[in-house]
Amino acid sequence: MSRPAAALLAWPLLTALLLAGLSGPHDDGQLDTRAPAPPLEAGRVLEQRFTAVADRLTAVELVLANYAKAADGRLLVAVVDLGGAHGSGVADEAGGGAGPEGRALATWEIQCASVADNVWRRFELPTPATGIEGHLLALRVARPEAGGNPVTVWTSGGDAWPGTEARFDGAPLPGDLALRLRYEPPRTQAIASRFRRIGLAPASGLLLVAGLAFGAVLTMAALWSVPDLSPPGLPPDLPDPMPPAATGPG
Repeated sequence: MSRPAAALLAWPLLTALLLAGLSGPHDDGQLDTRAPAPPLEAGRVLEQRFTAVADRLTAVELVLANYAKAADGRLLVAVVDLGGAHGSGVADEAGGGAGPEGRALATWEIQCASVADNVWRRFELPTPATGIEGHLLALRVARPEAGGNPVTVWTSGGDAWPGTEARFDGAPLPGDLALRLRYEPPRTQAIASRFRRIGLAPASGLLLVAGLAFGAVLTMAALWSVPDLSPPGLPPDLPDPMPPAATGPG
C-alpha cells in the first residue's frame, strides 16, 4: 500500500478513535471537601442546585458526616428536576413529590445509623433520568425527625456549578456541596454534550476532531517521508586504516 493511500485510510480510523474517546460516561462535580455544612436537624433541608450537562443521570455521590458519633432517625435524599423553576428549594421532607418544587427523579431513605463519617456515599437511581440535559436539577438532603446526634454533608471550597448554589433552609451557603454526578448518555449524545460543554455546536466539534485527526495523519506521513541522513557504514572490503605496529624480536 502506498503512503498516500495509508494516510487516507488512517484519517477516518483516527477520527473514529478520537470520537470513541469522547463517547463514554460523563463524570461531573468535584472531589474537594473543605468544611461540613450546618448540622441537619428536624425539618432542616440541604440543597445543591446544578445544571445537568448530559442526559441519563445514573448516580449521585456525596460526603456524609456524623461528627464521629452514631446518629439515629432517617435521612431523606432526593434528586429533583426543577426545569425552569427557581423556587426556595424547601419542600416537604426531601422534596420528593411533584409540584411547584419540581419533579422527583429519584428518592432514597437511609438510616442515620448507617452514615459513615467523612466517607463518599453513592446513590444509584433506580432508572436513568432521561430528557434532563440543560435542566436545572436539585439534590436535597433532609432529616425529618428531631433528637439524636447530628449528621450533615461536606461542602467544597469552590463553585463547581457557576450560576447555582448550595442552600441550607433556603439560605445560600459558601461554596457548593461536595458532590459527584454520573451520566451515561447514548454515544452520540455523549459526544454532542462534550462539545456543548466547551461552547461548540456538535457539527463544529466534529469538524474540529476531523481536522485534528487529519493534521496528525499529515504529520505522520511527513515523518515517514524524511530521508535517512545518517552516514553510511564503511565498505566491508576497505582495509584497516591503522594496521597494528610491527614488533621486533623479543
